[in-house]
Amino acid sequence: MEDLSLWVNLISNVGFPIIIAILLLRNLMSSIQERLDELNKTMNELLETIKKQNK
Repeated sequence: MEDLSLWVNLISNVGFPIIIAILLLRNLMSSIQERLDELNKTMNELLETIKKQNK
């Protein structure tokens, strides 16, 4: 119930569009972080494969 009152308070203080923009930005940043983590994993696997090929 406290979460609901927090959201209502935020919306009344800063406005609905700003809250939606913040939520969308947070969601976008989370998605980008997941993709970067996957890219990092793939790059490390590729590096290990290249190292094995050069032996």
